[in-house]
Amino acid sequence: METTIYYFTGTGNSLKIAKDLAKRIENSELVPMARFVDQDHIVAKAQSVGFVHPLYYYGLPRLVSKFIEKIDLGGANYLFSVITSMYPNGMGLKQTDELLAGKGKMLDAGFYVKMPSNYIIGFNPPAGKAQQKLFERAENKVQRIVDTVSAREKRRDRESVLYNTVTRAVPAYKAWVGKVHASDTQFVVGEKCNACGTCEQVCPVGNIKMENGSLCWQHRCEQCLACINLCPKQAIEYGDKTLGRGRYRQPEVGIREIMGQNEQVLPGQVKV
Repeated sequence: METTIYYFTGTGNSLKIAKDLAKRIENSELVPMARFVDQDHIVAKAQSVGFVHPLYYYGLPRLVSKFIEKIDLGGANYLFSVITSMYPNGMGLKQTDELLAGKGKMLDAGFYVKMPSNYIIGFNPPAGKAQQKLFERAENKVQRIVDTVSAREKRRDRESVLYNTVTRAVPAYKAWVGKVHASDTQFVVGEKCNACGTCEQVCPVGNIKMENGSLCWQHRCEQCLACINLCPKQAIEYGDKTLGRGRYRQPEVGIREIMGQNEQVLPGQVKV
Protein backbone atom coordinates (compact mmCIF):
# COMPACT_ATOMS: atom_id res chain seq x y z
CA MET A 1 0.00 0.00 0.00
CA GLU A 2 1.34 3.44 -0.93
CA THR A 3 -0.86 5.43 1.48
CA THR A 4 -1.98 4.52 5.00
CA ILE A 5 -4.75 6.60 6.53
CA TYR A 6 -4.91 6.33 10.32
CA TYR A 7 -8.23 7.46 11.77
CA PHE A 8 -9.97 8.05 15.06
CA THR A 9 -13.74 8.57 15.26
CA GLY A 10 -16.39 9.07 17.91
CA THR A 11 -19.71 8.97 16.12
CA GLY A 12 -18.63 8.55 12.53
CA ASN A 13 -17.64 11.93 11.05
CA SER A 14 -13.93 11.21 10.79
CA LEU A 15 -14.52 7.63 9.69
CA LYS A 16 -16.80 8.86 6.90
CA ILE A 17 -14.13 11.27 5.67
CA ALA A 18 -11.38 8.67 6.03
CA LYS A 19 -13.40 6.12 4.06
CA ASP A 20 -14.07 8.63 1.28
CA LEU A 21 -10.37 9.48 1.08
CA ALA A 22 -9.36 5.81 1.01
CA LYS A 23 -11.80 5.09 -1.81
CA ARG A 24 -10.42 7.86 -3.99
CA ILE A 25 -6.71 7.83 -3.22
CA GLU A 26 -5.08 5.08 -5.23
CA ASN A 27 -3.45 2.21 -3.33
CA SER A 28 -4.56 3.29 0.13
CA GLU A 29 -5.60 1.48 3.29
CA LEU A 30 -7.57 2.50 6.34
CA VAL A 31 -6.30 1.74 9.84
CA PRO A 32 -7.90 2.74 13.19
CA MET A 33 -5.65 4.46 15.71
CA ALA A 34 -7.60 2.85 18.56
CA ARG A 35 -6.12 -0.51 17.58
CA PHE A 36 -2.79 0.66 19.01
CA VAL A 37 -3.94 2.23 22.30
CA ASP A 38 -2.07 -0.32 24.39
CA GLN A 39 0.94 -0.65 22.07
CA ASP A 40 4.15 1.31 22.49
CA HIS A 41 5.76 0.45 19.15
CA ILE A 42 3.96 1.45 15.95
CA VAL A 43 5.68 1.49 12.57
CA ALA A 44 4.17 3.09 9.47
CA LYS A 45 5.20 1.14 6.40
CA ALA A 46 3.67 3.38 3.74
CA GLN A 47 5.53 6.28 2.17
CA SER A 48 2.43 8.49 2.36
CA VAL A 49 0.71 8.68 5.76
CA GLY A 50 -2.44 10.54 6.75
CA PHE A 51 -4.14 11.25 10.07
CA VAL A 52 -7.92 11.78 10.13
CA HIS A 53 -9.62 12.69 13.39
CA PRO A 54 -11.85 15.24 15.16
CA LEU A 55 -10.90 18.48 16.90
CA TYR A 56 -11.42 18.43 20.68
CA TYR A 57 -11.23 21.66 22.68
CA TYR A 58 -9.34 23.44 19.90
CA GLY A 59 -6.74 20.65 19.69
CA LEU A 60 -5.92 17.00 19.25
CA PRO A 61 -7.86 14.24 20.99
CA ARG A 62 -5.60 12.74 23.64
CA LEU A 63 -5.64 9.36 21.90
CA VAL A 64 -4.46 11.01 18.68
CA SER A 65 -1.61 12.95 20.27
CA LYS A 66 -0.38 9.78 22.01
CA PHE A 67 -0.61 7.86 18.75
CA ILE A 68 1.43 10.44 16.84
CA GLU A 69 4.00 10.49 19.64
CA LYS A 70 4.48 6.72 19.39
CA ILE A 71 4.41 6.08 15.64
CA ASP A 72 7.66 5.54 13.73
CA LEU A 73 7.46 7.54 10.50
CA GLY A 74 11.02 6.97 9.36
CA GLY A 75 9.92 5.47 6.05
CA ALA A 76 7.31 8.11 5.24
CA ASN A 77 8.06 10.95 2.86
CA TYR A 78 4.62 12.59 2.67
CA LEU A 79 2.43 13.40 5.69
CA PHE A 80 -1.04 14.91 5.76
CA SER A 81 -3.74 15.61 8.33
CA VAL A 82 -7.50 16.00 7.98
CA ILE A 83 -9.40 17.31 11.00
CA THR A 84 -13.19 17.24 11.26
CA SER A 85 -14.91 19.94 13.28
CA MET A 86 -18.16 21.89 13.40
CA TYR A 87 -16.13 25.01 14.10
CA PRO A 88 -12.81 24.50 12.29
CA ASN A 89 -10.82 26.94 14.36
CA GLY A 90 -8.03 25.65 16.52
CA MET A 91 -4.49 24.49 16.74
CA GLY A 92 -4.71 20.85 15.69
CA LEU A 93 -2.38 21.18 12.72
CA LYS A 94 0.10 23.19 14.77
CA GLN A 95 0.07 20.57 17.53
CA THR A 96 0.65 17.81 14.99
CA ASP A 97 3.63 19.68 13.57
CA GLU A 98 5.05 20.08 17.07
CA LEU A 99 4.77 16.33 17.70
CA LEU A 100 6.27 15.50 14.32
CA ALA A 101 9.17 17.90 14.85
CA GLY A 102 10.59 15.50 17.43
CA LYS A 103 10.81 12.92 14.64
CA GLY A 104 12.41 15.34 12.18
CA LYS A 105 9.14 15.56 10.25
CA MET A 106 6.33 18.02 9.57
CA LEU A 107 3.00 17.99 7.77
CA ASP A 108 3.14 18.44 4.03
CA ALA A 109 -0.59 19.15 3.92
CA GLY A 110 -3.30 19.87 6.48
CA PHE A 111 -7.02 20.45 6.21
CA TYR A 112 -10.18 21.09 8.21
CA VAL A 113 -13.50 19.60 7.10
CA LYS A 114 -16.60 21.11 8.65
CA MET A 115 -18.97 18.41 9.94
CA PRO A 116 -21.87 18.33 12.45
CA SER A 117 -20.74 18.34 16.05
CA ASN A 118 -21.58 15.47 18.39
CA TYR A 119 -20.71 17.56 21.46
CA ILE A 120 -24.19 17.43 22.96
CA ILE A 121 -22.73 18.38 26.35
CA GLY A 122 -22.63 21.92 24.99
CA PHE A 123 -25.39 22.18 22.41
CA ASN A 124 -27.79 20.36 20.12
CA PRO A 125 -26.27 18.88 16.95
CA PRO A 126 -27.52 20.32 13.65
CA ALA A 127 -30.20 18.30 11.89
CA GLY A 128 -32.25 18.29 8.71
CA LYS A 129 -31.26 20.75 5.99
CA ALA A 130 -28.49 22.30 8.09
CA GLN A 131 -26.87 18.89 8.51
CA GLN A 132 -27.26 18.01 4.84
CA LYS A 133 -25.65 21.30 3.79
CA LEU A 134 -22.60 20.47 5.87
CA PHE A 135 -22.33 17.04 4.22
CA GLU A 136 -22.52 18.55 0.73
CA ARG A 137 -19.76 21.05 1.51
CA ALA A 138 -17.67 18.29 3.05
CA GLU A 139 -17.99 16.23 -0.13
CA ASN A 140 -16.50 19.06 -2.17
CA LYS A 141 -13.70 19.58 0.34
CA VAL A 142 -12.82 15.87 0.31
CA GLN A 143 -12.30 15.96 -3.45
CA ARG A 144 -9.90 18.89 -3.10
CA ILE A 145 -8.00 16.98 -0.45
CA VAL A 146 -7.83 13.90 -2.67
CA ASP A 147 -6.42 15.97 -5.53
CA THR A 148 -3.78 17.50 -3.26
CA VAL A 149 -2.71 14.24 -1.62
CA SER A 150 -2.70 12.25 -4.86
CA ALA A 151 -0.37 14.84 -6.40
CA ARG A 152 1.75 14.96 -3.21
CA GLU A 153 1.32 18.71 -3.10
CA LYS A 154 2.06 20.98 -0.16
CA ARG A 155 -1.03 22.83 1.04
CA ARG A 156 -2.70 23.56 4.34
CA ASP A 157 -5.72 25.38 5.68
CA ARG A 158 -5.16 28.43 7.79
CA GLU A 159 -5.79 28.02 11.51
CA SER A 160 -7.67 30.84 13.22
CA VAL A 161 -5.41 33.33 14.96
CA LEU A 162 -8.15 34.11 17.48
CA TYR A 163 -8.46 30.53 18.70
CA ASN A 164 -4.75 29.90 18.52
CA THR A 165 -3.84 32.45 21.17
CA VAL A 166 -2.27 31.59 24.49
CA THR A 167 -5.02 33.48 26.32
CA ARG A 168 -7.82 31.23 25.08
CA ALA A 169 -7.10 28.00 23.29
CA VAL A 170 -3.99 26.75 25.05
CA PRO A 171 -5.28 27.05 28.65
CA ALA A 172 -8.66 25.59 27.67
CA TYR A 173 -7.04 22.65 25.94
CA LYS A 174 -4.60 21.94 28.77
CA ALA A 175 -7.43 22.02 31.30
CA TRP A 176 -9.48 19.63 29.18
CA VAL A 177 -6.61 17.17 28.68
CA GLY A 178 -5.89 17.16 32.39
CA LYS A 179 -9.39 16.00 33.32
CA VAL A 180 -10.61 14.13 30.25
CA HIS A 181 -9.95 10.60 31.55
CA ALA A 182 -11.97 11.28 34.69
CA SER A 183 -14.76 13.10 32.86
CA ASP A 184 -16.67 9.82 32.67
CA THR A 185 -17.72 10.32 36.30
CA GLN A 186 -20.39 12.66 34.94
CA PHE A 187 -22.19 9.97 32.93
CA VAL A 188 -25.40 8.68 34.45
CA VAL A 189 -27.55 5.77 33.29
CA GLY A 190 -31.33 5.95 33.40
CA GLU A 191 -34.02 3.33 33.75
CA LYS A 192 -34.34 2.97 29.97
CA CYS A 193 -31.03 1.04 29.86
CA ASN A 194 -31.63 -2.58 28.83
CA ALA A 195 -27.99 -3.69 29.20
CA CYS A 196 -27.65 -4.22 25.43
CA GLY A 197 -23.90 -3.54 25.57
CA THR A 198 -23.80 -1.09 22.65
CA CYS A 199 -21.95 1.53 24.68
CA GLU A 200 -19.38 -1.01 25.78
CA GLN A 201 -18.73 -2.06 22.18
CA VAL A 202 -18.53 1.40 20.59
CA CYS A 203 -16.06 2.76 23.15
CA PRO A 204 -12.74 2.99 21.28
CA VAL A 205 -10.62 2.49 24.39
CA GLY A 206 -12.57 -0.15 26.31
CA ASN A 207 -13.57 2.36 28.96
CA ILE A 208 -17.00 0.86 29.68
CA LYS A 209 -17.59 -2.51 31.31
CA MET A 210 -20.88 -4.27 31.97
CA GLU A 211 -20.80 -5.67 35.50
CA ASN A 212 -23.84 -7.50 36.89
CA GLY A 213 -26.08 -5.67 34.46
CA SER A 214 -24.74 -2.24 35.35
CA LEU A 215 -22.39 0.04 33.40
CA CYS A 216 -19.05 0.90 34.95
CA TRP A 217 -16.68 3.49 33.49
CA GLN A 218 -12.95 2.84 33.91
CA HIS A 219 -11.70 6.45 33.96
CA ARG A 220 -9.76 6.32 30.71
CA CYS A 221 -12.37 8.31 28.81
CA GLU A 222 -11.46 10.15 25.60
CA GLN A 223 -14.77 12.09 25.65
CA CYS A 224 -15.57 10.95 22.11
CA LEU A 225 -19.20 10.70 23.29
CA ALA A 226 -19.88 7.54 21.30
CA CYS A 227 -21.55 5.93 24.32
CA ILE A 228 -24.09 8.69 24.89
CA ASN A 229 -24.82 9.42 21.23
CA LEU A 230 -25.11 5.83 20.04
CA CYS A 231 -27.14 4.32 22.89
CA PRO A 232 -30.24 2.94 21.12
CA LYS A 233 -32.43 3.75 24.14
CA GLN A 234 -30.90 7.20 24.84
CA ALA A 235 -30.45 5.92 28.37
CA ILE A 236 -27.15 7.73 29.07
CA GLU A 237 -26.90 11.38 30.07
CA TYR A 238 -23.99 13.63 31.00
CA GLY A 239 -25.27 14.97 34.30
CA ASP A 240 -28.16 17.27 33.45
CA LYS A 241 -26.36 18.95 30.55
CA THR A 242 -27.68 16.62 27.85
CA LEU A 243 -31.28 16.31 29.02
CA GLY A 244 -33.65 16.92 26.13
CA ARG A 245 -30.86 17.20 23.57
CA GLY A 246 -30.66 15.28 20.32
CA ARG A 247 -28.13 12.59 19.55
CA TYR A 248 -25.78 12.38 16.56
CA ARG A 249 -24.31 9.65 14.38
CA GLN A 250 -22.98 10.23 10.86
CA PRO A 251 -25.83 8.66 8.86
CA GLU A 252 -23.59 6.89 6.34
CA VAL A 253 -21.50 5.18 9.01
CA GLY A 254 -23.00 2.16 10.75
CA ILE A 255 -22.64 1.47 14.45
CA ARG A 256 -20.84 -1.80 13.68
CA GLU A 257 -18.23 0.15 11.71
CA ILE A 258 -17.63 2.35 14.74
CA MET A 259 -17.39 -0.74 16.94
CA GLY A 260 -14.77 -2.07 14.54
CA GLN A 261 -12.17 0.59 15.26
CA ASN A 262 -11.02 -1.10 18.46
CA GLU A 263 -10.83 -4.53 16.85
CA GLN A 264 -7.64 -5.89 15.34
CA VAL A 265 -8.73 -5.70 11.70
CA LEU A 266 -11.78 -4.19 10.05
CA PRO A 267 -13.65 -6.30 7.47
CA GLY A 268 -11.76 -6.21 4.18
CA GLN A 269 -8.84 -4.35 5.73
CA VAL A 270 -5.19 -5.10 5.09
CA LYS A 271 -3.33 -5.61 8.35
CA VAL A 272 -0.17 -3.56 8.79
